[in-house]
Amino acid sequence: MIVKALSHKSTSVSAIRKLVQYVSNPEKMQDNYYGRKPLMVKQYLQSYDTEKWVQSFKSNDDNRTFNHTKRTVLRHEIISFSSQSNPLISRETLQVFAKYYLKNRMTKPTMGIGVVHYDSSPHIHFVIAGVALDSTATRVSRQQFKSFKIQLQNFQQEHYPELSHSIVEHTKPKTLELKLTYQEERMKDNGKVSYKEKLSCKVMQLAKGCVSLSELETKLKEQSLHPYHRRGLLTGVWLGNRKFRLATLGVGKEHLKKMTLEQKRLDTISQNKQIKNRGLER
Repeated sequence: MIVKALSHKSTSVSAIRKLVQYVSNPEKMQDNYYGRKPLMVKQYLQSYDTEKWVQSFKSNDDNRTFNHTKRTVLRHEIISFSSQSNPLISRETLQVFAKYYLKNRMTKPTMGIGVVHYDSSPHIHFVIAGVALDSTATRVSRQQFKSFKIQLQNFQQEHYPELSHSIVEHTKPKTLELKLTYQEERMKDNGKVSYKEKLSCKVMQLAKGCVSLSELETKLKEQSLHPYHRRGLLTGVWLGNRKFRLATLGVGKEHLKKMTLEQKRLDTISQNKQIKNRGLER
């Protein structure tokens, strides 16, 4: 399954309420495909009153032992399944995944909720507190989060092998991945495509067949896209008056590294030829 993670920094009640209301929207919880009943799972929270959830998340964050400007108040995380797996996933199966995720995602007891949005590709939205019940931060490293995703994948393969279409190889490095903001994720959930995502699709398609930065730049210009440079190397693309780095648009670091190394090799060959020609002219 695909796992996405977003962080929310605002401590305001209105911001917390906005996220909780979005996740628990009754319309998104309706199953128009197979008639499964709405599903909410909670951990260390009283009742199913969403307003009480908002107040609990707020009170919990107010009790944190260490405050700083970049603290994470809430984690909004999503696991999604392939549309091909949809007919094979019962409400009970989704409930098992939701409970497993909340129980194992953090290393400390932490309050959280899981809500299923039934779609052509069903997915579970999680809102997890940035502070554990002992008032300490729940932050985990990228490597720890990656290990958890592998653990979740292994759990799926062991207990639900029929969901093979939803298998994602988390042990392999991602080469092309678009980074979307929270607002852009919301647009995507509502079936809208942002200009950034359209640009990303075009750039990633062009980049896949390129071995050097100059080759990519030529193809960008052929598509009437305007590249920009840093220290003489292609760095990103203009979209109106905004600049987007290639990595931000989804061109993976390893792929960029290979194109950069090839570009430097080609530049060295070109420079050597110029030096040799100057020597011959003398």
